[in-house]
Amino acid sequence: MSFTLHFIPSLCSQGRKIYEFMEKINKISAGIPRHKLRDMEWQKSKLKSVNLCGCFRQSYFSGAVAVILFLLYIQDASAECTKKRSCKSTYDRATGEFYRIWWGLTSVPGDIPTEAKSVALWINKISSIPAGIFNNLSRCVRLNLGNNEITTIDSKSFTGMISLQNLTLANNKISHIETETFANLKSLLHIWLNINRLTRLKFGQFAGLNLLQGLWLENNQISHIEQGAFDSCYSLNKLHIWHNKLSTLSPDLFINLPRPLTLALSGRHKNRWNCSSLCWLKHEKQHGTVDWSATYPLYCGAGGDWRTLLCGEHGESLIAYTPCTLLIEMARHWLASRRDDL
Repeated sequence: MSFTLHFIPSLCSQGRKIYEFMEKINKISAGIPRHKLRDMEWQKSKLKSVNLCGCFRQSYFSGAVAVILFLLYIQDASAECTKKRSCKSTYDRATGEFYRIWWGLTSVPGDIPTEAKSVALWINKISSIPAGIFNNLSRCVRLNLGNNEITTIDSKSFTGMISLQNLTLANNKISHIETETFANLKSLLHIWLNINRLTRLKFGQFAGLNLLQGLWLENNQISHIEQGAFDSCYSLNKLHIWHNKLSTLSPDLFINLPRPLTLALSGRHKNRWNCSSLCWLKHEKQHGTVDWSATYPLYCGAGGDWRTLLCGEHGESLIAYTPCTLLIEMARHWLASRRDDL
């Protein structure tokens, strides 16, 4: 990696910017306060416009080269830091933030200060969350375990985290979660479980999360959601389940959720909805009690079209009607609309 670092500045005049940025990013491992990283994020955004030696006029290409070099460098710095055991403290007492990012950790560290308010352990190699590992973190409001290799979460992993509001478990390898796992997180407001390997949501999966407002489950392999999965989520108003393997949703799943409810269901490449079973959803959409988090409509399997889906006045499907009864139903709707106009 030292060869790469010496090579970058000589690449061109713009190479110095990349080199300086990497040197700055390396200070993450040295324990600088997190609030000072904003400038580094701004610097990172500027990499997109770097034109390496003027040879490539496509800024995206040069940006991609810079990002690849950056990732290689930070991985090497992390390994060096761990190998020499010379990493400085990564706890900022002023803000209560504890973070160990790109450290190559294979397990949750046992030296997290009990007074920590924010814990960031993302981009490591943690594979499991044992029971009671966070027992003493009663003041923690944010926990980020994203971008690891987590496959197993014990049902008592988060016991004691009574103040936790934001939990990130995105981009792991989680395929199964016990129904009691989140039960004690009474203050939880948001959960990110996207980009995992979940296949189904069980009854009571999110039991006890009365304050939960946002749930991100996109990019999993969910094919079935059991009745009662969201029953105690009385504050849940944003649900992302696009890019899964779902084909239908029962209205009873959302009976206890507040309105208006924002749903993200689309995803042409995975969810292929049986749209005739979702007339209840179209009915709510028309009445403004449900809205999309994206502008494009649902993707219906078997050649259906959500925009031209025929639904009854009370959210029932008209597709199964015989031609005669369908004409009668359409005439009844037309007469009803005329009465409203008069």
